[in-house]
Amino acid sequence: MTSLLIALGLAAVWLLLCGLVAEFAAKRGHSANLWYLFSLFLTPLLGFFTVGMLPSAADLVPAGHLRCPTCDGVVQAEAQRCPYCHAQLSGMPKREKLAA
Repeated sequence: MTSLLIALGLAAVWLLLCGLVAEFAAKRGHSANLWYLFSLFLTPLLGFFTVGMLPSAADLVPAGHLRCPTCDGVVQAEAQRCPYCHAQLSGMPKREKLAA
C-alpha cells in the first residue's frame, strides 16, 4: 500500500514538473503543449534545459518583419493589415528585429 502511495506521489510530482516546463516554454513564446508532451515522455529536467537553450520566439522574427499584436503572427513590416487575423497594423510603430 505504501509503495502505491509513493508511486502516485512521484507521478504527481512528474506531472507538476512537466506543467512547469510547459509554462516556461509558453513564457518564452513556444508551444506549451508540445513541451509538456516532450517532458512527459522524456524528462522534465531535459525539457527545462532544452527550452532554456532555445532562443525566445520574439528573437525568431526575420529582418523586415514584425509580430502582429493581436494574433502574434509574423507579417512584413510594410503590411497595413495582418493577413491572418486582418487586424489594422498601420498605426503600429515599425520595430524591426535583425536576423542573426
